[in-house]
Amino acid sequence: LSKTNPEKWTDDFSSGLKSYADAVIWEVHVRDFSNKIASSNYKGKYLAFTETGLVNEYGMPVGIDYLVELGITHVHLLPVYDYQTVDEANPDSQFNWGYDPKNYNVPEGSYSTNPYDGAVRINEYKQMVQALHDAGIGVIMDVVYNHTYDANSSFNKIVPYYYYRYTATGANSSASGCGNDTASERYMFGKFMVDSVTYWAEEYNLDGFRFDLMGLHDLYTMQKIESAVHNIDPQALIYGEGWSMGSTITNIPQANQGNISKITPTNNAIGAIAVFNDAIRDALKGSVFTKTAKGFISGNTSSEVIGKVQFGITGSGTTTAGVSWKVNNSMVVNYMSAHDNNTLWDKLLLSNPDDSEADRVKMNKLGAAIIMISKGMPFIHAGEEMLRTKDGEENSYKSSDAINNIDWSVLKEGSIQYETMKYYQGLIEMRKAYDIFRSTTGLIVVNCKMLDNGA
Repeated sequence: LSKTNPEKWTDDFSSGLKSYADAVIWEVHVRDFSNKIASSNYKGKYLAFTETGLVNEYGMPVGIDYLVELGITHVHLLPVYDYQTVDEANPDSQFNWGYDPKNYNVPEGSYSTNPYDGAVRINEYKQMVQALHDAGIGVIMDVVYNHTYDANSSFNKIVPYYYYRYTATGANSSASGCGNDTASERYMFGKFMVDSVTYWAEEYNLDGFRFDLMGLHDLYTMQKIESAVHNIDPQALIYGEGWSMGSTITNIPQANQGNISKITPTNNAIGAIAVFNDAIRDALKGSVFTKTAKGFISGNTSSEVIGKVQFGITGSGTTTAGVSWKVNNSMVVNYMSAHDNNTLWDKLLLSNPDDSEADRVKMNKLGAAIIMISKGMPFIHAGEEMLRTKDGEENSYKSSDAINNIDWSVLKEGSIQYETMKYYQGLIEMRKAYDIFRSTTGLIVVNCKMLDNGA
């Protein structure tokens, strides 16, 4: 593996974070990032992250230079391990987010320039990490240990019926909705998870992990993962989806929002494990399960919505109706949109079709301002800051590139997309400049009121 290291490969990158709250995360799919950068020589590939000096047709920085200008601290990459549904030999024939694991410890080959040579994908993945580090940006990897592409995986071929959970009838458990829940509570699969993240952290110099459907994993395994990752890098970020989900696991606490505070930081880590805060997400923009539902920024000023907004701003430091969990030290990821569900801009189009475009922009900006002053870790879906649309496609996991690609051409002096991006840039700069927005202690208590102009 040492032969796959790029020139000047080193593990001495430091994010400089003193707490999770110092991070600002930008979530992106490798292919979405660069497919529409006309000047890129590596569209849809790992190496697109290594290209500097790229601009769009209006001379605006795009690609990695754009990320530096925006001011984010970490890029969160949607799955970049080897997943099943895209043919590596013909990658343009299909699209997928990658939440269908095949080989957990191998980089995805469709993002490499030569999928037939394993050394190439490893080297180019490392070049991507190195380039982001050189730009002062950390790299977070999305991991999906809660299920595999199908139940007839290598795990089941090694020891049938051991690595998965089953119902009383002998069928595969499917609390994940994917037809085959893995069994983190069984020693060897829990050990595999720990060994796997350790391998990625050490071999690829990664700066954190995001756990898909983390609430399906047992709490004890996640504590071991916290310890293993923070033994390598105390500044590494670990967070995941802490939804409480049905499961055949019994008598073992799961790593959901209600239990996650039981995990403690080890090895002088700057934090433990954070969970996504769906309370502030839905309170700000409206429920993701009802497309037309309004949130605080779009006109819903009910007491429950305002209570959830305050819950989010205080990093779960308040109690409110409709929220039954809390965390220690603001271990929350505050966000309005992610790869799942409608983009923020599409959601506002659905919930407020009769409002003007200018007012919807104000709603977007108001939500961003609230996220950036909230205690915890702010998280931005790539392109949210430039009013990204997927033409109303809610679940684009296998939709076309045309739906999923980031449209860099909207960045033009005077455009609403450019002005919104500059607003996000200013918010990030403000958050970095003032400790009060990044403190994990004390409370910010805010009285919220919607003004006639949408502010």
